[in-house]
Amino acid sequence: MRQRIKFFYTVYFSYASLFILFACAFLFYSFFGSQTIQWSDAAKFQLYTLEEPLWPPLIQKHTGFLFLCKIWHAIGSEDPAWMHRLSSLGGAFGVLFLYLLLEYVHVERSTRLIVTVLFALSHTYWFYSSFLETYSWALALYLFYLLETLRQPSYVRWFLESIVILTFAYLLHIALLLGLGFLFFCRTYISLRKNTMRFAYVVSILFIAGLLFKLYPYKYDLLYVVQTYVHPEKFFRQIIKFIFYLMYQIPSPFILLIPLGISRMYTQDRKTMTFIALPSLLYLILGASYMYQRQFALFLFTYVAFFIFLAYGFHPLSTLVRKYWVLILCLLIPYQFAVYTLSPFLVEKTPLSNLLHIRDAPFRDEYHYFLTPWKRWDKSALFYARASFNVFSENAHVLADFNPGMVLKIYKALYRPQSSVKIYIEIDNFLRAGKKPPYVYIQQWISEHCRASTVYLADTYDPYYFISKLKLRFKLISMGPVVKVECQ
Repeated sequence: MRQRIKFFYTVYFSYASLFILFACAFLFYSFFGSQTIQWSDAAKFQLYTLEEPLWPPLIQKHTGFLFLCKIWHAIGSEDPAWMHRLSSLGGAFGVLFLYLLLEYVHVERSTRLIVTVLFALSHTYWFYSSFLETYSWALALYLFYLLETLRQPSYVRWFLESIVILTFAYLLHIALLLGLGFLFFCRTYISLRKNTMRFAYVVSILFIAGLLFKLYPYKYDLLYVVQTYVHPEKFFRQIIKFIFYLMYQIPSPFILLIPLGISRMYTQDRKTMTFIALPSLLYLILGASYMYQRQFALFLFTYVAFFIFLAYGFHPLSTLVRKYWVLILCLLIPYQFAVYTLSPFLVEKTPLSNLLHIRDAPFRDEYHYFLTPWKRWDKSALFYARASFNVFSENAHVLADFNPGMVLKIYKALYRPQSSVKIYIEIDNFLRAGKKPPYVYIQQWISEHCRASTVYLADTYDPYYFISKLKLRFKLISMGPVVKVECQ
């Protein structure tokens, strides 16, 4: 009887502690998360939630995430603060799954907790858990599948789970298939005992992959994404930057334990290390070759491996960690806040500012926006949209690029639904057209739309809008964050 009671309390407190960890992570990300409309994809996903159908499942729509957004919207409201909490929920699941993964690889409990907190407070993961984006959910799904691949003894059950997870991964974020597909391939390959079966399996996988790509109805959509955003020629340059990015995720002396952890894991559990390290290496290659704006997010899948190595590296300090883990956490949390609070001021005044390739946006302090993960007090997108709509005339035609264009669209949908202003997100297409200089397409667009209405440019960012070129042909009047164009 005592044994059964002891078992009950062990299970109860185990589940209770996991729930507390999950709840604390969700409340933390919710408190520090954005409270109003945000830039870029955050605005896009909220707009898609209101206006876009789930079918067809195009890559740019991230249909799986859009499905979650629509459910979340139906449960709550269209209020931006509520919608951003969806990413906070994904962030909390990611924290929980990392903790369970560390438990599975037999990391001591106090070390497990410290590394999980380090991960939860790491810049990029915290950043993407603060506003409506796919990446917190994508990483949570990646960690869950990695955990299932390592611990699931039944191949049949794991295979059935994999079909469901890989399907949802494709719908959530196409980049997930790189890591999850690799895990699926490796687990199946290892389960086959004979070399002839393994050879037949590899040939079959290649044949099926080619056939599926041939039959895939949106393959040109996929090819367009690859051709537009993947640039292998910059790979080696970005690998050097990755070292700085990693140091920013773990800005404490604990980062020095990672090489020790790699060595220890290689010695003790080479198979598990393969499943953890190789997918992360694939994401490192993809992230280093990808567009700057999404590079940081793709590196998230690589950072995870380093946090696991860090957990292994704590082993020589396990006695101290067990004894002083509360003190370590009490020092670690304010330290992390201090680093992320001070870094924007320091980076802005050093050559490190060139690492970020930051695009200027109206009302936005670029260094604080990108280098501090919390978004609770950032209202730059709201201020920009409000100031813009205050100067737009009736029936105005606004030429925008994706980032401010989506902000204007979601602001109109939420706060000015009766407005006759029309927003055209065309600048990005002009920049990629290639046949003529982009400003030629902008001039043609302005000339065509000037006949029907007053034309505005959504921003003054010269690398996108070529203000210096347009001044030679049109009269430009600065009106707050936007520019009114008068045809001469």
